This record gives sequence, structure tokens and C-alpha cells, in this order.
Amino acid sequence: MPLKERVWKRRRGLSRLFHERLRKSERDGVGGQGRETAFRWGESIVGELVVFVTASTQEEALLIGRRLVEKKLAACVTVVPHVTSIFEWEGTVTEERECFMVLKSNADAYPSLEAEVKASHSYDVPEILALPVVRGSRAYLTWLHAAITVPNEPD
Repeated sequence: MPLKERVWKRRRGLSRLFHERLRKSERDGVGGQGRETAFRWGESIVGELVVFVTASTQEEALLIGRRLVEKKLAACVTVVPHVTSIFEWEGTVTEERECFMVLKSNADAYPSLEAEVKASHSYDVPEILALPVVRGSRAYLTWLHAAITVPNEPD
């Protein structure tokens, strides 16, 4: 079998294994502070997320970011001012100056994080996109995990 084909076959197998373990952890309810992580692959920990959010101004981004960190729904929020977004809204292509935010959180805190962003945001439909962390520094991921407190579910 040619090398290129072997590499792609291995990648597909690892991707399938990753998603099977992720589904199992979601099904079995693996999560919460002090949890045993569902899957480790090198230095990766399934469950940690990078979340992208845009805001209309730097002041709004700083307000949202501070609330998320104070409520321990995000370990860190990086605010990048002065980005330009091009999008279609209500049938018109629009170009707007915005502020870009990169939130570091985890899947357990995500529902509360999303609700807080929506409650604090000036947009009717804020951009909130969560991406899984596939690899990262063990020390950083350990700190990230410890910095987040997952809110208790109401009884």
C-alpha cells in the first residue's frame, strides 16, 4: 500500500476513534469538575473548547469577557479589536468593524457560557462558534480545566 494511502487510512481511523470516544463520553455523562477525561491523545483532552464570538465594540467585548471570566465560565478571553466582518444580513451584504473574541472554556460550561453571551450581547444573533481543542500544552489545559466552574443544574 502506498505511503499516502496508509497515512490517510490512519487519519480516518484516528478521527473515527476520536468521535466514538467523544460520543461515548457525552452518552455516559462524563464531565464536571475533577472529572476523569474521556479521551487523551498525546496532550489533548476532549471537552476543552475554543469559542469565537464577535462584538460590536471593544467595550462590549471587554464587558462580556470580564463577566464570563468572573463567573468562571471561561478561563481566558482574548479580545482582538478592529476586525472587519463581511456578511449578509436581511438580504444586504454588509461590511462592519467588529471586535473578535477568543474564549477558552469547556463543553460542560458551554450551555451557561452561551446563555451569558446571548444575555449580554447587543446583537439579535451573535456569532458564537465552539471548536474542540484537539491538542494543547498539558500545563495550559490543566490550568484551563481548573479555572472553570461548571454551574449546578437546577433541580
